[in-house]
Amino acid sequence: MDATLTWDSSIEDIDSAIMEARVASASNNKPGLATILDRGSIALRCKYILERGQEPNYLEEAVGLGRKAINALTHGDENKGVIHSHLCSMLLIWADVINDFEIYDKVIEEAHAHGLKATMLLEPNKEAYWVTKSLICQARYMQAQRDGNIATLDGAIISQRELIQLGHLADTSLAICYARLGGMLLHRHFQTGSVSEINEAIELMYKGVELVDGYDDKVTDIWTKRNNLALALNIHYRVTGAYRSLEASIELTTIVIESYNPGRTPNDTPRQYARALREKGISLDAVCQRFRGTEPDKAMIAIDDAIKCGEEAMQQIHPQDTEYFFVVSGLASWYGTKMSMTGQIHWGDKTLKLLNDFLHSNSKSLDHSELYSNMSHVLACQFQLLNKVDREAALEKLIEAIRWGREAVKITRPSEHLLGERRLNLAKVLLSKWQFLDRWEQPDEFQEMKELVTLTAKSPNASLVVRIQGAIQGGLSNIEDGRCHEAYELVQGAIGLLSTNNLMAVSTDDLKVLMRSVSGLGSLASSIALQNGKSNFEALQALEAARCVISELTMRANIDLSDLRSVRPDLADNYTRTSSELTQTMNRMQKTEQPMISSAASISFQNLRKRQEELLRSLQEQEDEIRSLEGLEHFQQRLGELEMRNLAIDGPIIVINVSQIQSDAFIVAEHGIQHVSLPNFTYLDLKEKLEVFDRHSNVARSATRNATPRVRKQQEAPNTRGTISDALKWLWDTAVCPVLERTQLTKTKRVWWITCGLAGRAPLHAAGDHSQGCLANTISRVKSSYISSFKAFHHAQVQQKGSPPKHMSTATSRQVQRNMLLVTVPHSPPYPDLDTSPEEKTIRSLFDITSRPDDSVVFTHLHQPSPKEVLSELPNHAFVHFACHGESSNRDPSQSALILTETDPNGHRIPARLTVASIEKVLAENPLGVARGAGTLAYLSACSTAEQKEGGLADEAIHLANSLQTLGFRNIIGTMWGANDRAAGEIARRFYERLMEAEETEQGEDGAPTIAGEDKSIDVAEAFHRAITEYKAATSADEQERLLWCPFIHIGL
Repeated sequence: MDATLTWDSSIEDIDSAIMEARVASASNNKPGLATILDRGSIALRCKYILERGQEPNYLEEAVGLGRKAINALTHGDENKGVIHSHLCSMLLIWADVINDFEIYDKVIEEAHAHGLKATMLLEPNKEAYWVTKSLICQARYMQAQRDGNIATLDGAIISQRELIQLGHLADTSLAICYARLGGMLLHRHFQTGSVSEINEAIELMYKGVELVDGYDDKVTDIWTKRNNLALALNIHYRVTGAYRSLEASIELTTIVIESYNPGRTPNDTPRQYARALREKGISLDAVCQRFRGTEPDKAMIAIDDAIKCGEEAMQQIHPQDTEYFFVVSGLASWYGTKMSMTGQIHWGDKTLKLLNDFLHSNSKSLDHSELYSNMSHVLACQFQLLNKVDREAALEKLIEAIRWGREAVKITRPSEHLLGERRLNLAKVLLSKWQFLDRWEQPDEFQEMKELVTLTAKSPNASLVVRIQGAIQGGLSNIEDGRCHEAYELVQGAIGLLSTNNLMAVSTDDLKVLMRSVSGLGSLASSIALQNGKSNFEALQALEAARCVISELTMRANIDLSDLRSVRPDLADNYTRTSSELTQTMNRMQKTEQPMISSAASISFQNLRKRQEELLRSLQEQEDEIRSLEGLEHFQQRLGELEMRNLAIDGPIIVINVSQIQSDAFIVAEHGIQHVSLPNFTYLDLKEKLEVFDRHSNVARSATRNATPRVRKQQEAPNTRGTISDALKWLWDTAVCPVLERTQLTKTKRVWWITCGLAGRAPLHAAGDHSQGCLANTISRVKSSYISSFKAFHHAQVQQKGSPPKHMSTATSRQVQRNMLLVTVPHSPPYPDLDTSPEEKTIRSLFDITSRPDDSVVFTHLHQPSPKEVLSELPNHAFVHFACHGESSNRDPSQSALILTETDPNGHRIPARLTVASIEKVLAENPLGVARGAGTLAYLSACSTAEQKEGGLADEAIHLANSLQTLGFRNIIGTMWGANDRAAGEIARRFYERLMEAEETEQGEDGAPTIAGEDKSIDVAEAFHRAITEYKAATSADEQERLLWCPFIHIGL
């Protein structure tokens, strides 16, 4: 625009230019008329800015003067191109506030035409020419947003890329082009679902911000750039689940909001301020949704802050402003969330009032699909609340929710990225109606629901979570309809979305959120595969692929590279370096402390994002090269059938799967895979039996404040024992016995149990009748161990290969295998005191060098230690024994913990939690010294250390014992529920005594004694089995103690 007249020119100059243009517009022959009218148009734009965007009529008048300026052009006017360019710019600015889509479309088309005309008249070597080319790109982009035609958008993207590559633009204009190209790619992502496009969009938007960061805000419009970048980061979070992107989005909008100073720059307007508040509210709502199930207090704070943003934004803009609808729509949605979280229906009434006002408005620029979708959402929430108190009113709300949901789906464009989510939401409301009435009121509603979820699963531009949830419900619906093939295709497609390459860039915390949202996929997919006539291996493969995904990625980072190193040490070293740098980069991205709220911090985060992408590409390229080597063709890939069967050389691996449609067992042996149907082992019956164990398990070492040993409660309630006994007998009759009858055992009589979903909470090792002399039970037939997955089994075997070699000297070998860390915490108020003395006495007698001066051993005893003290010692010991309280977290299994102690500011010892997450973090950065013999055994003599809680992460089998196994410990002794104090001490004593008895003197190659079984491993499983059977035999006559051994299990090799 005219360099001599800007928004910060004097008000007198601006008003004078406007007045002159208004007067001149009535004349057709005034000299220089076109220039006067053009200058007046520019002055009206300046006036609009000075009025802080509150008078959109100034823009309409400015466009009118611009059009008159074009008409007033004469053959001799030298600035024809500039005036056409000015009108193009003015039309685009005006379009942003037009409240009528029909007029909007015409205005954009007109702007595009004037831009093209301007480029024909301007000299290509002038800045005005390149600025106009940029305006043409903006017009085409706005056209593409309206018509939803990807060809239009692609044309705009090509033009914008070419303009950037030519390099003729000043920094301020180039920054605009980067930001705009980023916006184009973001909208392309909306149609294609391509993650690479959103990643490039964010990179370009960061470039735009970085290019002008530090410039005078009056000329850079950094407000809009930051706000648009915040939107892109929010979308990135929705697509990938990367929480750090959401945090970055909030940081950027916070910068914009806190720097708001009305009138300071052209963009310090109430309208832009309201936009920033709305974007921040959207991100805060996403925070709320993420933590609703795990940290409700944090979620409530987030939604309250979102509502504050929405209410403040409403006060900033006029109801006729086009931005007003989007502000109100967001606020209405947040009111609905508040209602569902608090159970207070008045929040929904406030929402419906806001939305109904728009329903009856005359606006011609509403996004009716969003309006109808919000209506449906709020009415569905009200149904859930009223369902408990007024069924008739609830049904009315439900019917209305269905009506508005159908309208939302009907008018949402096929290219719209929210279509999949709206289809899924409508399907859920239809299912709610079926559950409410206990029937399909209209037969076609079932087909409608099935079609909705099927289309959702196949929506390429829907988020990962939405697509997989659609596939799960689609699988169930198609099975119910007898369409097995369609069900199989849907769930297999969903499993494909969980490929390792898609998830490697996701943090552990983000993966937990994802896997919680798609719980049950593997179990369902396996059942559907069997119903579809697939092989036993294919059904097992489906189960394995969608389970323990989080631990799989952890194991990938800790893979043993000895085979690779033997043939290509250079590749092994490079792979190690790249993996290590990737871990460090992701840790820096996911740091827990709140980053500094500044542009520099945001740009630093983007640099880490870029480096992460580069490292992931490098890893994939290296893995491709490694797979080209003989013997390493399946490097870092999921196990094939032969590889699974080879894991069962020492004994069968038995997989128990319970889904909503059927229950099955797979017996994996060296010679093949056998399927056993379990028709009486149903999902609902199992759930009922598991409640028995939850109610009556021992809690002596459970971190429940003021807990007391359950032995006393058993004395008060004698029927408890019978209830547990009945549950164990049922488990034997319906699952374990039918499986063992079909299982061919090896000489060792060992079996490994892999349990999936709900079955993961079943004590299969303890199933059966344990009355004196009875052999109809698991422990009398086999020696049981547990393992979370085949990939965990394979990982453990590879880790074992890296343990001390047979050729080590006797002293070194014995020292490694006798290296013990004992952790005792008998006193941690307000939890009840524990008697850890029996365990301490036994372990000291076997491992303490002062007790056995003839042995070169290392014995470390940490009494009442802090988590920090334990974590510093953990990676260096072969044996680790914890005698303390334990705590299992239902909301977030990674927060399950051993209860240690620490010193508060007053010098008092207080409880401190050693969590799964903290152990994973330390051992990921400082892996176990497996080659030095560390990680042979972790004995967790505390409650619930191997308890798999019911909930969204059941398929991930996350608990303390499994996490230690994943991180390198080859054997873990843990508890599936509360452990009795006396039983814990006695079983530990017997176990260590039997373990040390296995140390037999043999003649090695050098004539020196070695440890029995050294060329495989210390036989922890055998020692543990003997300890349990001896304790069981010793207590079988005592009804109070007969079943106190049941919670103890062995995990590993």
